[in-house]
Amino acid sequence: MLLYKTHISIYAVKSMDLQKVWENSGDFEAISVFIRKVYDEFIAPDFPEEGNRRFYQFIDPEALKKRFEEPDSLLTARMQSRIVGVIGTREMNHICLFFVSPEEQGRGIGRCLFHSMVKKCSENHPEITEITVNSSPYAVPVYENLGFKASDSMQERDGITYLPMKFQFSAKAL
Repeated sequence: MLLYKTHISIYAVKSMDLQKVWENSGDFEAISVFIRKVYDEFIAPDFPEEGNRRFYQFIDPEALKKRFEEPDSLLTARMQSRIVGVIGTREMNHICLFFVSPEEQGRGIGRCLFHSMVKKCSENHPEITEITVNSSPYAVPVYENLGFKASDSMQERDGITYLPMKFQFSAKAL
């Protein structure tokens, strides 16, 4: 894994730790602020107000706290305690959040977050062999570089445009 060669640490926010994380450090507030900053720079300009409003509701700190209390997973990459990347999954097989700081893009942080998530998924749920995502148009090349393939055509719902994509893997191959 690339991260052991640098001073980056990956922290897993597990469902049993969520309450403690929220009460002691405000991590969900910081995660929400981080996601919104990256979203506003790269994705929001291409979406209508309705889509942006819907996404901001999705990343509200209280909504994040509730969403990741379930068996979902949220991983953050940090450099010197600063959040530089986030990946979140629903039911371990659908990526619902994936953001890397603009200053750190292209340095392997997203790839490390993704591979850590896939490894965790295969260890905890060996029956899962496919991960899906509804990619923003901006992120399609990122997901393609990770091995995702389009599974349908571009779609729009609630002002959010996305391309359904799939990544297939074998737990034995990891």
